[in-house]
Amino acid sequence: MANPFALTGQSTAGQFVSSGFGGSPVSISKDWDHRDTILRGFEVNPVAFGCMDRTCAMVAGIPWRFEEKIQGEWQPVDDAEEMAVLLRPNGKMSLMGLHWFAVESLMGGGNVLFKKVRIGRRLAELWPMNLVGAEPRVRTGEWIHSYYVYEDGKRKTEPAEDIIHIMRGMSTLKPFWGRSPMISAMTTVVMVNEQIKWNANLPSNMAVPFGAFVDPNLMSQAQVTEAKQKVKERLAGVDHAREPLVLSGGAKWERMGMTPAEMDWIKSQTFSMNLVCAALGWLPVIFSGQQMTYNNLQTAFRYAWRSGAVPYLRMLREAYNNDADLVPQQWVGRRRFTFDLSDEAEMLSDMMDRFTSHERAVRSGVNVADSLQAHRIPVPVRPEYDHSYLPSNYVQRDAKP
Repeated sequence: MANPFALTGQSTAGQFVSSGFGGSPVSISKDWDHRDTILRGFEVNPVAFGCMDRTCAMVAGIPWRFEEKIQGEWQPVDDAEEMAVLLRPNGKMSLMGLHWFAVESLMGGGNVLFKKVRIGRRLAELWPMNLVGAEPRVRTGEWIHSYYVYEDGKRKTEPAEDIIHIMRGMSTLKPFWGRSPMISAMTTVVMVNEQIKWNANLPSNMAVPFGAFVDPNLMSQAQVTEAKQKVKERLAGVDHAREPLVLSGGAKWERMGMTPAEMDWIKSQTFSMNLVCAALGWLPVIFSGQQMTYNNLQTAFRYAWRSGAVPYLRMLREAYNNDADLVPQQWVGRRRFTFDLSDEAEMLSDMMDRFTSHERAVRSGVNVADSLQAHRIPVPVRPEYDHSYLPSNYVQRDAKP
C-alpha cells in the first residue's frame, strides 16, 4: 500500500468536483479546508481538540460484532470470517485506530475515505485515505464514479468501487461531499487563537496595555528607530517588568487604554467556547470549572454520547453493511455488522431512568430477572425474581370472572 499521507502541491481539500461526460473537474473553492481544521483548529485550540479527542475515544473504544438473523432474531456469529477485516483492517492499524481516524476525519472534513485492497476477489485490507486533496468525481446525471486521492505525494484516480466513502450528512449545495462541523466553527476558532496570542503578549509588555512614548526631540526616522530599540531593550520582557521609567528632554508616556469590553477577555473566550462546543456536539460545562458538578457532567456526557458518538457509530455501521465487499448482496438483511453499547448503558441513561424503564417493563409482563439484567440495574438476581406479572390491562380470554 502506497503512502496516502504524502502530499505535494496546493491543498484542494473539500472542493466539489463535477465533471461532464469528458470527466474534466470543475472545482468550487471555499474559505476553509480540511488542512485548516487540523493545523489551525484541532492542533492549536484546546476546546476543539478536547471535543474531538473525547468523541474519537468514545467511538473508537466500542466493540463490534457480526450477526446473522436466525428465526427472526439477530444472533452473534462467533469467529466470523467477515470480522477479520474490521478487527485487523491492515498490517499497521487496529479497528480502534481505524475508527479514531474516521471520526477525526468526519469532524474535521465531513468525510472519511477507506481504500479497499483485495487479494483476488476477497477484501483483504482497509486503509484510511487523507482527505487533503481528495475530490469526488461525477458525470452529469450519475453518482460518484471515481475519486482523486494522493499516494506517495502523487495524485491518482481511484474507482468508486474501491473506496468506502462515509459522509457526515449531505450538503444540498455539494450533494457528493459531507458537511464538516469544524469548518463551521473555524472563524470562531481562529479568532480565539488570535485572542490567545494577543493576550500572551501582555506579560512580555509588563502586563499593561500598550501606549506611546512622545518625545518632541526626535526629528528624524533614524532617531525614532534608535529610540524605539532602546525602549524595547530596556523595558520589554518579563525580566524588566514593573521597572520605573526615567524620561528626560520633554519625553512623556501616553497611555492607550483598553475599554472594559476589550479587557473582558474571559467573557469573550467563554462565548467562543460555547460556539465551538455547539458545532462539535458537546456541552460547554465539560470545559467550565464553575458549573462542573456531578449531575452536569453526567448530563453533558450523555448528551455527547447521544448527539455525537452514537450517530458516528451509526454512520460507520451503515457504511459497512451497505458495502458489497463486506456484506455481499445475497446476505443483505440476513447478516450485518453492528456495534455493542452494552458496556456504555450506564453512561447513556442515569439510574433513575433505568429504574423507571424497568418498572414499566415489569408491569407490561417482562420477566423481572430479564428486565434487571437488560437495564443493568446493580441488584443481585435471586431465584424468586425469575417470574413475570400479568399486565394489569390484559385479561386472558378463558379467564373466569
